[in-house]
Amino acid sequence: MLRLFVFLLFLGSLSSCWDLKTGDPIDAFAPGLWQGRFYLDQQMVPVLYDVQNTDNERPIVFVFRTADEQLVSDTVYYYGDTVFAYFDAHQTYLKAIYQIDQMEGFLYDQSARNYPIRFTGLKGPKHRFPNIREQPIADLTGEWTLNAGITQDSSITGSLRLTAQNNTATGTLLLQGKTYKMEGTVQGNKLYLSGFDGRTITWLGTLIQDANTLDKGTLRVNEDFYYLTAKSKAGIENVE
Repeated sequence: MLRLFVFLLFLGSLSSCWDLKTGDPIDAFAPGLWQGRFYLDQQMVPVLYDVQNTDNERPIVFVFRTADEQLVSDTVYYYGDTVFAYFDAHQTYLKAIYQIDQMEGFLYDQSARNYPIRFTGLKGPKHRFPNIREQPIADLTGEWTLNAGITQDSSITGSLRLTAQNNTATGTLLLQGKTYKMEGTVQGNKLYLSGFDGRTITWLGTLIQDANTLDKGTLRVNEDFYYLTAKSKAGIENVE
C-alpha cells in the first residue's frame, strides 16, 4: 500500500520525464499466451509470457516462462494507456503502451545499471521460435564446454547443459559464475535458445557441426556480445 501511495503521489510530476502516453484507458487486455520480443542492438530475442486476468479486464499479473522456471510480476499499475509491470527482486520493470492484443515499450533497470531495452508483445504466437520441423542433424543432449569471446581471438570458458528432444531444446548456461536458463529450438544444423530471468536477457544461436561440436555461434547477455564455440564433455553421460 505504501508503494502504491508513493506511486500515485508522484506520478503527475514524473510523467513528463517518462514520456508517458495518457490516452483514454483501454479496459480490455487479451488474456493468455503472448510472444514478447526484446531487442539487443540488431538481435531480436523472443520470449513467451502469460497475461492472467479475469473476464477480459486489465491484467493482474504477467508470467514469463523459460524451460521449467517462471517469473511472476509483483505489481501491475496503469496510467492512461500505459502499463507498468514490476519485478521487485530484480529491481526492474516493464513500461509499455498497450492495446487489446499488442504492447510496445521498454524494460528498465531501477538501479540504473543497464540502459532501457526495447520490448514488444503480441498476443497469439504459441512458439518462441518458428517450428519448421527440420530434422536435427545430431542429438545435443548432454554437457558442453563453452568458449565465449568478445573477439574471435580471446575467450572465457563456461559450461552449457543441453536437453534436446525432436525440435525442442532447453539449456542451462554457466558463465562467469552466473547461471542462465534458456529455451528454444533445434532445426537442422542450427540451435537457437533465449531466456529472460527478470534482469538478464540471453540469446544463443549457433551452427551444429556434429554431435560434439557447436561452431560459429553468437551469445548475448544483455548488452554483452560474445562469439561462441562449444565441445561436448567427454565421459559425461547424456541427460535423460
